[in-house]
Amino acid sequence: MKIQIVTQIPENKKIDREYLLCADINKVENNSCMEIILTDILDYISQRNEFLMICLNKLRHNGTLSLSGIDIVEISKQIFFGQITIDEANCILYNGKASSDNLFKLINFFDNSNMYTVIDKRLTNYTYFIKVQKV
Repeated sequence: MKIQIVTQIPENKKIDREYLLCADINKVENNSCMEIILTDILDYISQRNEFLMICLNKLRHNGTLSLSGIDIVEISKQIFFGQITIDEANCILYNGKASSDNLFKLINFFDNSNMYTVIDKRLTNYTYFIKVQKV
């Protein structure tokens, strides 16, 4: 099963996955998913580590979890170097969410678990992407 966790079910759904609201993650059986996709979801979750552990428990052996979102450290760097203004940063950060994640923090979270391997990670502008695999 491939699921994408969302805050609202989109009108234009992709046919290769099932969409699930954040609140319904506990309805999914443990060890049942080959892939879970979290796009800009962590910014809306107050208990991020607990939510991530719930998602990770849903993965089958060799299943993957893909995450992407705004990296707060990169936003700070771009403000410091004059690449974006404070107003632009506020628009990016507080448009309905309050991001406080960064790639380094997420990599450490997964590295400390000993059950998951980071198989892909990157920063594009101020957006992080990380993909982990259950081992």
